[in-house]
Amino acid sequence: MLDFKESCLNAGNISTSSGITQIIGVPSVIHADSDFWRRFQTNKLNTDDQPIIDAYTNFIKTVVSAFGGDPNSKQNEIGQILHVEQEIAQLPPPQPTLDNILEVPISQMNSQYSPEVPNFKYWSKFVKEYAGNENIPDDTEVVVFGADYIVNATKSLFFLLNRWQQNYMMMRIVYEYAPAFPAGSIRTAYEALRRAINNPFEVESVCGSYMGPYFNPVHSTLYKDNAAIAKEIQDTDDIITRVKAAMQKAVNSCDWLDETTKAKVIQKVNIIGTMVSYPDWLRTSNAVNEYYANFQITDSFLADLNKIRKLKLNKGLSKSSGFQTEDFEPWPTARYFYEKRYFRIASAFLNTPFYDADSPKSLMFGSLGFTIAHEFAHAFDNHGRLFNVNGIKEKWWTDESIANYESKVSCIRDQYSEIFLIETQKHLDGNVTLPENFADILGLHTAYEAYKTWKSESGNDVTIPAKYQDLLSHDKMFFLGLTRTLCEKKSVKQMNSYYTHTFYKYRVPQLAKNSFDFGDVFDCAEGTPINPGDSGRCKIW
Repeated sequence: MLDFKESCLNAGNISTSSGITQIIGVPSVIHADSDFWRRFQTNKLNTDDQPIIDAYTNFIKTVVSAFGGDPNSKQNEIGQILHVEQEIAQLPPPQPTLDNILEVPISQMNSQYSPEVPNFKYWSKFVKEYAGNENIPDDTEVVVFGADYIVNATKSLFFLLNRWQQNYMMMRIVYEYAPAFPAGSIRTAYEALRRAINNPFEVESVCGSYMGPYFNPVHSTLYKDNAAIAKEIQDTDDIITRVKAAMQKAVNSCDWLDETTKAKVIQKVNIIGTMVSYPDWLRTSNAVNEYYANFQITDSFLADLNKIRKLKLNKGLSKSSGFQTEDFEPWPTARYFYEKRYFRIASAFLNTPFYDADSPKSLMFGSLGFTIAHEFAHAFDNHGRLFNVNGIKEKWWTDESIANYESKVSCIRDQYSEIFLIETQKHLDGNVTLPENFADILGLHTAYEAYKTWKSESGNDVTIPAKYQDLLSHDKMFFLGLTRTLCEKKSVKQMNSYYTHTFYKYRVPQLAKNSFDFGDVFDCAEGTPINPGDSGRCKIW
């Protein structure tokens, strides 16, 4: 089932205006375990993969039973669903190339994306029905990401027997909505499948993760007021400018990038975009009430989830609504988008401890500045580095620079893999956490350099009270600003679940260890665990 996402795509020179939505889809259930997925694609499963296949088969059987069927008499159909999944798995993945991202009026979708499928006339109908609005104008443009993939997936599904199509699509729909199902057999089978693919599902996170992103306007207006947001955005933009300049300076002085690659890296740094998620339309009076005017909460979580999805998509498709749903980050957070080459900061994020208009700049650079620099650094982590200045995934570095980069990355992977988690009695997975650890190390160095530049140019930071001046300096406060944003409490159950960030208890000391400045600022003797010297640190540039 193709998954319609509501946010518009900022890529290359493609213009994205109000009234267009995005289509993107890789219709697969069991791709969370990448090693398993590669074996599944090539039909080279081994005995260790059997628990995943068993869990997936049990999920399908449970769905069959829930719809009144007898799974024991439907073994052939169950096998066909697995076959369809494998057929789709073998399709080349969507490629983020500029000629593969198109804006197409709804009226032209049938001919554009089903040219080899006779009498396929359902794209426009599907868009309108999914949005719950048959009156969407046919000239409404849709941004299609991965056009070649959609054409190939449509062909693969169309030429299957109708019954195979129906069975697979029904199973996909149930899988997508399974987390919202009440406790019962389907939810139980779904949770077992998630555990099997090493991506456990926690029931307490269902409401937040599924409904939260659809209430972004509420989140934003709860935390912000129109009088304050202008200054917050101005302060944030200033830090972004300084972080970008610090990153450019670091790349320029890098001794392991050859000049050809270095020029391309600097070019990419220059074009990385940013956005604070607080759109102009939200500043009008009664904006939130107007947005949700026709939405009523009921006693059915599943029904409400379906309604709110349609509401948001419909707002994005309606040219006359004035709402641009792509302007939001769903949670108080910041994140980088690899293909789009920009990162977005939620307006709710601009609060203590990350932002306070009256706090010292040292604290702000250590908290908000580090976060911004961390997101910038993702443009060059082991995933982001693969995307060139146009957001296209290709080889754009020289072999020499790639080899040097891999050496830097290996240092980080190996160092973090040595961390022993006392709570779980396991070592941290340095490979899974590599992108975040990379962004941490490079982000901290970049943010501190940006702060030092601000300090040398301005020097007018808030005066530290006299009674604390023997204990604190603004350089120390920079690192305190960092650490007060990295506080968390994790249960052993959570630490045994899938994770991508180093747990903060271990993340903060590791950041200090890899900093070339922390030891000097706090007078830590060289050769100690927190200040191991250059030979004990991992450095990017």
